[in-house]
Amino acid sequence: MGLINKRNDDNAKQNTEATIITSGVTIDGVFDFIAKVHVYGQLSGKMKSSNAIVIGRGGVIKGNIEAKTLIVNGSFEGNAECDSIYILEGGVLIGNISSEELMIEKNAHFEGESRRKNNNARIEYKQQEEEIEEDN
Repeated sequence: MGLINKRNDDNAKQNTEATIITSGVTIDGVFDFIAKVHVYGQLSGKMKSSNAIVIGRGGVIKGNIEAKTLIVNGSFEGNAECDSIYILEGGVLIGNISSEELMIEKNAHFEGESRRKNNNARIEYKQQEEEIEEDN
């Protein structure tokens, strides 16, 4: 566990190590995380992770996220493209998201647009839009 992980291609370490941004910490920038990251403070900017980004209760992220998994128990405002997105009870997500899997618990808040992260679905959606425009 550490505030900033050193790059290491060992998959075992990738799944057992975590980066923790504690409450009271505010960081702005561009981030490329390999290990799981837990945010209890405030992050803003562009975040990329080959693992999970977990926004804990009281944690705030503003910006763009590209990750394998996003778990929101705090607050996220921005755009996210992830394989899986979970908005837990009390969590707030405001923005546009793209994911293969989306789960929103009771008493969670989601405001924005959600699209399925699937290239075929995007193509079909675009074709439907074009057909509608042709009909008008």
